[in-house]
This record gives sequence, structure tokens and C-alpha cells, in this order.
Amino acid sequence: MIQKSVIKKFIEIHFPLGACNMQCSYCYVGQHSKEMKKMNYSVEEIRKAFSRKRLGGICLINICSDGETMIHPDMPSIIRALLEEGHYVMVVTNGTMTNRFKECLSFPDKILSHLFFKISFHYEEMEKSHMLDIFFDNVRMLKESPCSLTIEYIVCDDTWGNIEQFKEICMKQLGTYPQMNMPRDSRKNSLGICSVYSWKNYIKKYEQLGIPSEIFDFRQQMFGKKYNKFCYAGQRSLWVNMGTGCSYQCYALPPLQYFMDYHKPIRWLAIGDHCNVAHCYSNHAFMTLGVTSCLEGSDYQPTYDEIRDRKTIDGTSWLKADFKRIFKEGVSRREYNVTEKKIVNRLNVFLKWYRRKYPFKK
Repeated sequence: MIQKSVIKKFIEIHFPLGACNMQCSYCYVGQHSKEMKKMNYSVEEIRKAFSRKRLGGICLINICSDGETMIHPDMPSIIRALLEEGHYVMVVTNGTMTNRFKECLSFPDKILSHLFFKISFHYEEMEKSHMLDIFFDNVRMLKESPCSLTIEYIVCDDTWGNIEQFKEICMKQLGTYPQMNMPRDSRKNSLGICSVYSWKNYIKKYEQLGIPSEIFDFRQQMFGKKYNKFCYAGQRSLWVNMGTGCSYQCYALPPLQYFMDYHKPIRWLAIGDHCNVAHCYSNHAFMTLGVTSCLEGSDYQPTYDEIRDRKTIDGTSWLKADFKRIFKEGVSRREYNVTEKKIVNRLNVFLKWYRRKYPFKK
């Protein structure tokens, strides 16, 4: 089956900057350092490496960091360079970097409509740090711009005691509730949740909050279920670590190539039947964008726009028309035939053996 889509690939870019302006209890990465690492590559090098020509067309690019993504002064310039290549760009942020947002909003409206902010609402930390007014002012500023946005709240162990206050301020300031998500603990091979509660009791406590959320419902459905179908991550998507300059088929696999040598073509290789994690690390993105398919028997199979959007009490939505369309369509995809799948699986077996014998070097 061939599905036509303006988006060719889903590309995730990780900047290991290591700095954040918050100290959230459920974050075990960004809270440990206030010292920001320097950027390894210039804006022009990043633009050439992620050019539309090299990637094979317009892509959906997600930018994140192990801290606050927008804290680096070069980030608006990087975002603009990718937008000017024609890509759709998503940026993970805590929503507090006012000056960086204002710099982005100075871009031409034509490219601003291709910019999407994934805003994490760290309510408890913002209240403690007196940043709530800054956060809400920035959300309003972005909502009134040509950009699209989503607001996400991590349901953590700090949530349970002040939920009514949280719900009240959300309706007053945002006109809706955020999408709810769970605190993933990537330190465990089982990819569990970062909570003192068992999975069963954690879900019971979430259900008592009375805040429905499409993304939470979907992730709950997929949690702990081993992905046993042919996975197209590595072909329809790519993960790039800007600390090493290497690209990976997925988060949990060894590097496939040194990506930042932009004079060389990109190697695309699907994971196939060789997923080695407890459950899909990024199911809420991969499965809803069409990078991988949902597991058989899944009752709830939304598209990415459904798990990211909300309609507010003023009748407007977080997603503008461009992002609503491309999120619904997902990535361009062609299903491999039996022979192609066998070839991909054999290549992955060889790659696993080769990486053990000859560890990756630039």
C-alpha cells in the first residue's frame, strides 16, 4: 500500500546540552547540571546535514534536549535554518524562555506556520519557582501566532495532592486541560514509569484525576507490550545524536553511521523484526505517524493530531491547519514485500554481528 504524504520522514534530533532552568522531581537528566555544553556543529553545518535534498524531501523534525531545549542562544537560528529548508519543525520546551520565543516569532509567517512547540507544563516546579505567569503569558503569545502548539503535563507522584488547584488554574489560564503523559524511566531496561507506585496503582490514581487524555490512553494501551511486528524505524524515521554526530535506527540500537558528514548519502535501514526493547520507546509518535503500525488487537488507534490537539473554551484549537493536516497524514510509507523484509532482517543480523566485532568509529 502506498500512502501519499508531504512528509517523507520523521527525524528526531537530540542536543545533549545538559542544562535546564528547572529542578523537576521526576527528571533524572536535566536536573543534575546547570552547566550548558557547547554546540558541536555550526548552524550552517546543521542545515546542510538536514537539507531537504539530502533527506529526500520535506520531513517532520523533532528537536529536543536533555534539559531545556530553548536555553541555548543558537536554537532559534537552528530552528529557522530547518524551517527555511521547507521542513516542519517540532520543538520540545518547558515554555519559559520568553526571549527565545520572541526571536522565533520574528520569523516570516510563511515559515512560522511550519513551527510547532511541544510545551511541557511543569506545574509544581513553576509554582515553586514563581514562573507560572511567565509560562501562561508565553503560551498566549504562541497561541496568537501562526505557530501550532500542544501542552503536556507529566502525571507524577507530586500530582496527587494539588490536582483541584491544578485543574482550576488550567481552565482559567488555558481554557482547557493539558494532554496528560506518564514519567518514563529510561534507566530501567523494562522502560518502566518513574513512580513509587506499581503500574496498576499508578493507573488507578491517574483515573481518579478526572482529566481525560488521548495520549495517556494510547500510551497506557501500549505500555509493557513487546513490539512483535516488522518495524520501519530506521527507514521512515531516524534518530540523530548531535553530541556524537551519529544517526541511529532507534534510541535503543547502536549507531548506524556518522550522520554529520553531509557530503555522504544517508543510510536508511529499517529495524525489521529486530526490536530489542521491552516496548516501543516512542509508540505515541511512531505508531500515530505511521513509522510503525499499531499492535494487533489495539482498540484505540489515533493519528498524531488526535493525541496532540485540544479545543479550548473559546472555540480555537492548539493545532493550526497545516499541522492538523500533516499530523493526520503522517509520514510517506510503502509496505515492503516478503522478499524485501527478508533482506532487511538479514542485513540487521549482519549489522549486529559486525558491530560486536568492529565497534563503531567515526
